[in-house]
Amino acid sequence: MIQLENAQLDALWQATQSQADLLTALGAPSLLAAMNGPGPGPDAGPRSPTPNGN
Repeated sequence: MIQLENAQLDALWQATQSQADLLTALGAPSLLAAMNGPGPGPDAGPRSPTPNGN
């Protein structure tokens, strides 16, 4: 089971790296940065138009 899990993680890693290489080759660094950017956090989501949230 551990070897199968390792093989699955290796395949996922290779697919992710291939996708990053393709985006770089296509000249889409902004898409690549968006994929590698920080995930959702406390600042995620729409922002209020005013500081007090109204």
